[in-house]
Amino acid sequence: MKSKILFSIIFIVLACWSMIFMNEKPVIKYFPTDDAASFLSHSTNLYLSDKMMKDDYKLKWEVNSNLNKQAYLRQDVSLLFVDGNLKGITGSWKENEKKIALDVELQQAGTSVFQAISLHHAETHYPKDQIRSIQKMSTDKLYVVDSPHVKILDFKDSKTKKEKEWEETINNTVHQQLQFEWRKWLTEKEINLDEYLLVPLTDLYVFEKKALPGLSQEETSIIISQLWEGLYKSFIIPFSEKKISNEIKVPIILFDKENNHLIVLFENEKKKVEHLYQVYSTNN
Repeated sequence: MKSKILFSIIFIVLACWSMIFMNEKPVIKYFPTDDAASFLSHSTNLYLSDKMMKDDYKLKWEVNSNLNKQAYLRQDVSLLFVDGNLKGITGSWKENEKKIALDVELQQAGTSVFQAISLHHAETHYPKDQIRSIQKMSTDKLYVVDSPHVKILDFKDSKTKKEKEWEETINNTVHQQLQFEWRKWLTEKEINLDEYLLVPLTDLYVFEKKALPGLSQEETSIIISQLWEGLYKSFIIPFSEKKISNEIKVPIILFDKENNHLIVLFENEKKKVEHLYQVYSTNN
Protein backbone atom coordinates (compact mmCIF):
# COMPACT_ATOMS: atom_id res chain seq x y z
CA MET A 1 0.00 0.00 0.00
CA LYS A 2 2.82 2.40 1.00
CA SER A 3 4.67 1.65 -2.21
CA LYS A 4 1.58 2.48 -4.27
CA ILE A 5 1.17 5.79 -2.44
CA LEU A 6 4.86 6.60 -2.90
CA PHE A 7 4.66 5.75 -6.61
CA SER A 8 1.63 8.02 -6.98
CA ILE A 9 3.42 10.90 -5.29
CA ILE A 10 6.49 10.47 -7.49
CA PHE A 11 4.30 10.33 -10.61
CA ILE A 12 2.50 13.53 -9.66
CA VAL A 13 5.76 15.34 -8.93
CA LEU A 14 7.28 14.26 -12.24
CA ALA A 15 4.13 15.22 -14.12
CA CYS A 16 4.09 18.66 -12.53
CA TRP A 17 7.82 19.14 -13.26
CA SER A 18 7.25 18.19 -16.89
CA MET A 19 4.39 20.68 -17.23
CA ILE A 20 6.44 23.47 -15.63
CA PHE A 21 9.44 22.71 -17.86
CA MET A 22 7.35 22.82 -21.03
CA ASN A 23 5.54 26.00 -19.98
CA GLU A 24 8.83 27.72 -19.21
CA LYS A 25 10.36 26.88 -22.56
CA PRO A 26 10.96 30.28 -24.22
CA VAL A 27 9.04 31.12 -27.36
CA ILE A 28 9.70 33.84 -29.87
CA LYS A 29 7.01 36.45 -29.35
CA TYR A 30 6.42 39.71 -31.14
CA PHE A 31 6.20 42.93 -29.13
CA PRO A 32 6.32 46.56 -30.32
CA THR A 33 9.72 47.47 -31.72
CA ASP A 34 12.38 48.62 -29.28
CA ASP A 35 13.97 51.67 -30.89
CA ALA A 36 16.69 51.72 -28.23
CA ALA A 37 17.95 48.25 -29.18
CA SER A 38 19.94 47.34 -32.27
CA PHE A 39 22.07 44.47 -33.51
CA LEU A 40 25.73 45.40 -33.79
CA SER A 41 26.20 42.29 -35.90
CA HIS A 42 24.19 39.27 -37.04
CA SER A 43 25.18 36.58 -39.53
CA THR A 44 24.76 33.06 -40.84
CA ASN A 45 27.70 31.30 -42.46
CA LEU A 46 28.01 27.99 -44.31
CA TYR A 47 31.38 26.63 -45.38
CA LEU A 48 33.41 23.45 -45.64
CA SER A 49 35.80 22.71 -42.83
CA ASP A 50 39.33 21.40 -43.35
CA LYS A 51 38.30 17.96 -42.14
CA MET A 52 37.75 16.04 -45.35
CA MET A 53 36.81 12.39 -45.28
CA LYS A 54 37.39 9.82 -48.01
CA ASP A 55 33.85 9.74 -49.38
CA ASP A 56 32.26 12.80 -47.79
CA TYR A 57 32.95 16.24 -46.39
CA LYS A 58 32.31 18.34 -43.29
CA LEU A 59 29.88 21.25 -43.46
CA LYS A 60 30.18 24.04 -40.91
CA TRP A 61 27.01 25.96 -40.01
CA GLU A 62 27.57 29.04 -37.87
CA VAL A 63 25.12 31.61 -36.53
CA ASN A 64 26.21 34.70 -34.59
CA SER A 65 24.56 37.85 -33.27
CA ASN A 66 25.46 40.69 -30.94
CA LEU A 67 22.99 43.21 -29.48
CA ASN A 68 24.02 46.71 -28.37
CA LYS A 69 22.83 46.02 -24.81
CA GLN A 70 21.75 43.24 -22.51
CA ALA A 71 18.28 41.90 -23.19
CA TYR A 72 15.85 40.17 -20.88
CA LEU A 73 15.81 37.34 -23.43
CA ARG A 74 18.13 36.76 -26.38
CA GLN A 75 17.27 34.04 -28.82
CA ASP A 76 18.58 32.86 -32.20
CA VAL A 77 17.14 30.08 -34.33
CA SER A 78 18.38 28.81 -37.69
CA LEU A 79 16.99 26.35 -40.24
CA LEU A 80 19.16 24.47 -42.72
CA PHE A 81 17.82 23.06 -45.98
CA VAL A 82 19.69 20.73 -48.33
CA ASP A 83 18.39 20.60 -51.91
CA GLY A 84 15.11 22.05 -50.66
CA ASN A 85 14.69 19.54 -47.82
CA LEU A 86 14.89 20.37 -44.12
CA LYS A 87 18.18 19.09 -42.76
CA GLY A 88 18.27 20.53 -39.28
CA ILE A 89 17.30 23.26 -36.83
CA THR A 90 19.64 24.84 -34.32
CA GLY A 91 19.00 27.53 -31.77
CA SER A 92 19.81 28.95 -28.37
CA TRP A 93 18.25 31.27 -25.83
CA LYS A 94 19.89 33.24 -23.04
CA GLU A 95 18.68 35.56 -20.32
CA ASN A 96 20.31 38.93 -19.65
CA GLU A 97 22.73 38.54 -22.53
CA LYS A 98 23.93 40.39 -25.61
CA LYS A 99 25.62 37.71 -27.70
CA ILE A 100 24.71 34.31 -29.11
CA ALA A 101 27.07 32.05 -31.07
CA LEU A 102 26.04 28.72 -32.61
CA ASP A 103 28.42 26.29 -34.28
CA VAL A 104 27.26 23.03 -35.90
CA GLU A 105 29.28 20.55 -37.96
CA LEU A 106 27.58 18.07 -40.27
CA GLN A 107 28.96 15.18 -42.31
CA GLN A 108 27.63 15.28 -45.86
CA ALA A 109 28.18 13.60 -49.22
CA GLY A 110 27.21 14.30 -52.81
CA THR A 111 26.51 17.38 -54.88
CA SER A 112 24.06 19.73 -53.14
CA VAL A 113 23.01 23.27 -52.43
CA PHE A 114 22.78 24.23 -48.76
CA GLN A 115 20.55 27.11 -47.65
CA ALA A 116 20.24 28.45 -44.12
CA ILE A 117 17.98 31.19 -42.80
CA SER A 118 18.22 32.52 -39.26
CA LEU A 119 16.20 34.74 -36.98
CA HIS A 120 17.97 36.83 -34.36
CA HIS A 121 15.57 37.96 -31.63
CA ALA A 122 15.72 40.03 -28.47
CA GLU A 123 13.03 40.74 -25.89
CA THR A 124 13.59 43.77 -23.67
CA HIS A 125 11.73 44.71 -20.48
CA TYR A 126 11.21 48.19 -19.04
CA PRO A 127 9.47 49.66 -15.98
CA LYS A 128 5.67 49.59 -15.75
CA ASP A 129 5.59 46.20 -17.50
CA GLN A 130 6.60 47.60 -20.86
CA ILE A 131 7.92 44.86 -23.14
CA ARG A 132 9.61 45.50 -26.45
CA SER A 133 11.36 43.32 -29.05
CA ILE A 134 13.68 43.51 -32.00
CA GLN A 135 14.37 40.98 -34.76
CA LYS A 136 16.76 40.59 -37.67
CA MET A 137 17.22 37.87 -40.27
CA SER A 138 20.37 36.55 -41.91
CA THR A 139 20.99 33.89 -44.53
CA ASP A 140 23.67 32.02 -46.42
CA LYS A 141 23.89 29.62 -49.34
CA LEU A 142 26.63 27.19 -50.34
CA TYR A 143 26.99 25.01 -53.43
CA VAL A 144 29.09 21.87 -53.10
CA VAL A 145 30.05 19.75 -56.12
CA ASP A 146 31.21 16.31 -55.07
CA SER A 147 31.66 14.09 -58.12
CA PRO A 148 33.91 11.04 -58.68
CA HIS A 149 37.51 11.60 -59.76
CA VAL A 150 37.17 15.39 -59.43
CA LYS A 151 38.44 17.58 -56.62
CA ILE A 152 35.57 18.81 -54.46
CA LEU A 153 34.29 22.23 -55.49
CA ASP A 154 32.46 24.69 -53.25
CA PHE A 155 31.27 28.25 -53.88
CA LYS A 156 28.65 30.78 -52.80
CA ASP A 157 28.58 33.13 -55.77
CA SER A 158 29.45 31.46 -59.05
CA LYS A 159 32.28 33.21 -60.88
CA THR A 160 33.82 30.76 -63.32
CA LYS A 161 32.05 29.15 -66.26
CA LYS A 162 32.23 25.78 -64.53
CA GLU A 163 30.66 27.14 -61.34
CA LYS A 164 27.88 28.87 -63.28
CA GLU A 165 27.04 25.63 -65.10
CA TRP A 166 26.87 23.68 -61.84
CA GLU A 167 24.78 26.38 -60.18
CA GLU A 168 22.25 26.33 -63.02
CA THR A 169 22.07 22.52 -63.03
CA ILE A 170 21.57 22.26 -59.26
CA ASN A 171 19.06 25.15 -59.13
CA ASN A 172 16.97 23.72 -61.96
CA THR A 173 16.79 20.28 -60.35
CA VAL A 174 15.84 21.62 -56.91
CA HIS A 175 13.39 24.15 -58.35
CA GLN A 176 11.53 21.51 -60.36
CA GLN A 177 11.18 19.24 -57.33
CA LEU A 178 9.93 22.04 -55.10
CA GLN A 179 7.50 23.41 -57.69
CA PHE A 180 6.00 19.94 -58.10
CA GLU A 181 5.43 19.60 -54.33
CA TRP A 182 4.17 23.15 -53.84
CA ARG A 183 1.60 22.75 -56.62
CA LYS A 184 0.26 19.66 -54.84
CA TRP A 185 -0.06 21.61 -51.59
CA LEU A 186 -1.95 24.44 -53.29
CA THR A 187 -4.30 22.01 -54.99
CA GLU A 188 -4.95 20.09 -51.78
CA LYS A 189 -5.77 23.28 -49.86
CA GLU A 190 -7.75 24.69 -52.82
CA ILE A 191 -5.75 27.92 -52.92
CA ASN A 192 -5.76 30.15 -56.00
CA LEU A 193 -2.16 31.26 -56.46
CA ASP A 194 -3.27 34.26 -58.55
CA GLU A 195 -4.50 35.86 -55.32
CA TYR A 196 -1.15 35.55 -53.54
CA LEU A 197 2.53 36.36 -53.69
CA LEU A 198 4.41 33.09 -53.11
CA VAL A 199 7.68 33.31 -51.17
CA PRO A 200 9.71 30.28 -50.01
CA LEU A 201 10.80 30.44 -46.37
CA THR A 202 14.43 30.48 -47.54
CA ASP A 203 13.77 33.78 -49.37
CA LEU A 204 11.98 35.52 -46.51
CA TYR A 205 15.09 37.55 -45.68
CA VAL A 206 14.50 39.82 -48.73
CA PHE A 207 11.89 41.68 -46.69
CA GLU A 208 14.59 43.02 -44.39
CA LYS A 209 15.09 45.78 -46.95
CA LYS A 210 12.14 45.35 -49.28
CA ALA A 211 8.52 46.15 -48.46
CA LEU A 212 5.59 43.94 -49.39
CA PRO A 213 3.65 45.40 -52.35
CA GLY A 214 1.29 48.12 -51.14
CA LEU A 215 2.77 48.27 -47.64
CA SER A 216 5.44 50.38 -45.97
CA GLN A 217 8.73 48.94 -44.75
CA GLU A 218 7.59 49.41 -41.14
CA GLU A 219 4.31 47.55 -41.79
CA THR A 220 6.22 44.80 -43.59
CA SER A 221 8.64 44.39 -40.68
CA ILE A 222 5.75 44.00 -38.22
CA ILE A 223 4.06 41.37 -40.39
CA ILE A 224 7.30 39.40 -40.84
CA SER A 225 8.01 39.53 -37.09
CA GLN A 226 4.52 38.21 -36.33
CA LEU A 227 5.00 35.55 -39.00
CA TRP A 228 8.15 34.26 -37.28
CA GLU A 229 6.19 33.95 -34.03
CA GLY A 230 3.73 31.65 -35.81
CA LEU A 231 6.46 29.72 -37.61
CA TYR A 232 8.28 29.11 -34.34
CA LYS A 233 5.21 27.65 -32.63
CA SER A 234 3.82 25.66 -35.56
CA PHE A 235 6.90 24.51 -37.49
CA ILE A 236 10.17 25.08 -35.64
CA ILE A 237 9.29 23.73 -32.18
CA PRO A 238 7.61 20.53 -33.48
CA PHE A 239 10.63 19.64 -35.64
CA SER A 240 13.12 20.67 -32.96
CA GLU A 241 11.62 18.02 -30.67
CA LYS A 242 11.70 15.22 -33.25
CA LYS A 243 14.31 13.56 -35.40
CA ILE A 244 14.06 14.89 -38.94
CA SER A 245 14.00 11.74 -41.06
CA ASN A 246 11.57 12.44 -43.89
CA GLU A 247 12.14 14.78 -46.81
CA ILE A 248 10.34 17.83 -45.45
CA LYS A 249 10.24 20.49 -48.17
CA VAL A 250 10.80 24.22 -47.73
CA PRO A 251 7.58 25.82 -46.42
CA ILE A 252 5.99 28.50 -48.58
CA ILE A 253 4.44 31.78 -47.44
CA LEU A 254 1.50 33.13 -49.43
CA PHE A 255 1.01 36.88 -49.00
CA ASP A 256 -2.51 38.02 -49.87
CA LYS A 257 -2.38 40.60 -52.68
CA GLU A 258 -5.18 42.54 -50.96
CA ASN A 259 -2.89 42.94 -47.93
CA ASN A 260 -5.31 41.28 -45.56
CA HIS A 261 -3.63 38.04 -44.48
CA LEU A 262 -0.97 35.45 -45.19
CA ILE A 263 -0.94 31.65 -45.30
CA VAL A 264 1.98 29.35 -44.58
CA LEU A 265 1.89 25.88 -46.11
CA PHE A 266 4.21 23.21 -44.74
CA GLU A 267 4.51 19.48 -44.07
CA ASN A 268 4.42 17.91 -40.62
CA GLU A 269 6.54 14.93 -39.55
CA LYS A 270 3.99 12.58 -41.16
CA LYS A 271 4.29 14.41 -44.49
CA LYS A 272 0.76 15.79 -44.13
CA VAL A 273 0.24 19.33 -45.40
CA GLU A 274 -0.68 21.85 -42.73
CA HIS A 275 -1.42 25.55 -42.96
CA LEU A 276 -0.96 28.59 -40.74
CA TYR A 277 -3.38 31.50 -41.33
CA GLN A 278 -2.43 34.95 -40.06
CA VAL A 279 -4.49 38.14 -40.40
CA TYR A 280 -2.38 41.28 -40.76
CA SER A 281 -2.06 43.53 -37.73
CA THR A 282 0.32 46.41 -38.37
CA ASN A 283 -0.14 48.52 -35.25
CA ASN A 284 3.24 48.77 -33.51
